[in-house]
Amino acid sequence: MALIEKVAYLKGLADGLELDVTTKEGKVLSAIIGALEEIANEVDELSETVYDLLEDADCDCDCCGGDDDDDDEAEFAITCPNCSEDIDLTEEDQLAGEVTCPRCGYEIEFEVYEDDDE
Repeated sequence: MALIEKVAYLKGLADGLELDVTTKEGKVLSAIIGALEEIANEVDELSETVYDLLEDADCDCDCCGGDDDDDDEAEFAITCPNCSEDIDLTEEDQLAGEVTCPRCGYEIEFEVYEDDDE
């Protein structure tokens, strides 16, 4: 049963109880059911949006069956300290220990550490 259906079922149960919404308890239960209904609708909309985005995207992740062409290449990214641009590092960049920000031209140097396990 979907979340929206479960909330609708709870709403039906509450309606069947003929709760007095003028009492403290009735107000609380009514507010809880109303909030659950809003949450369920939002979750449903978000789920549909994510599904649509994954369908339209050229997804390379393992979670949705996409093929990752660069399985052997480690992926690293840094943020430019000058302009805050996110920069994906190639294997060559990683080995060189430096990269030029494509946005502002700032030269970024970093240390490369060898992993003893590899």
